[in-house]
Amino acid sequence: MYNENQKNEYLKLCKYEIPTVETIRVFFHSSEPVEVQEGVDLSEFNRPQIVRMLKKFNSTSTAVLKGACVYFSDYYEWCKVKGYVDQDSQNQYAKNLIKLVVEDIIPKDILNNKYFTHQKMLGYLDNIYAPENKYTAYAIYCGIKGDDYEELANIKKSDLNSEINSLELITGRTMMVDDLFVSLMNQADASTGYYEDQDKKAEDAKVYGYLPTGYVLKQMIRGKLEPFTPNTLKVRLRTIRDQSENSFLSVSALYKNGLINYIKTKYEKQGISLEKAILEGKNTKLYTYDLETEKYIKEFGSKTTARMLRLEIKDYLDCFK
Repeated sequence: MYNENQKNEYLKLCKYEIPTVETIRVFFHSSEPVEVQEGVDLSEFNRPQIVRMLKKFNSTSTAVLKGACVYFSDYYEWCKVKGYVDQDSQNQYAKNLIKLVVEDIIPKDILNNKYFTHQKMLGYLDNIYAPENKYTAYAIYCGIKGDDYEELANIKKSDLNSEINSLELITGRTMMVDDLFVSLMNQADASTGYYEDQDKKAEDAKVYGYLPTGYVLKQMIRGKLEPFTPNTLKVRLRTIRDQSENSFLSVSALYKNGLINYIKTKYEKQGISLEKAILEGKNTKLYTYDLETEKYIKEFGSKTTARMLRLEIKDYLDCFK
């Protein structure tokens, strides 16, 4: 670490528990190259130096960068008390200043790939060729868990009640689905072979047909009469990301954005904006719509809380407008 004795003194005396202290130590090591280059401790950095340092972290997560700066802010205040920095200087790691710094490093267009509207999701689906992959992406977005694999892999067309658009899942829960979900499900179920993209539908393409497993997502002819495997899902998701042209389109991103847009739609029917639903407070500890938001979260099938959701997206609500 640059200025190692000073930083070790801080780490020994700071208010944080040991696991957090080790996290701060990692951030200190990450800041060292710029400190060496500038010849000054990070507690004395100006804004351009902070920007250069945070860029060295090579992170596309605003939460990581802001989290690091929370610790750097505490370190700065400690240095000020100890007389290691100018007493008249300003804390460049203050929350209001760092928000602008992080926006310089991670532009809005990157955030729009991590957080996106329902309309943007429909655009991603248009770019995905195979109906099975469209269905896979939209199913996860609608709240069918893909990370534990079981729900998505075991869906059969017979699980759908087409009269009311309800779907019975192997985990025992029932969810409501929209007409687009039903359409994509029918297309995927009717598919007789997997074509990753348009070019592979040429006559000379080697494409394996599907086994009649009864599941919507089927194994290829060389497979077994069982649901498709986690490895198949991973391969399909790579194709989904490539064809959507959004490298952030992972299982967790699809599910998270589906949850947020589900909540947004529920509130819009009442004439309430997502921002108001998430941030309007009764007082410093209670939020007006938390109980209702918790209800929508449960309906979607997520285990997060209104509080955790608010902490995660409060700085990015503009991405859903």
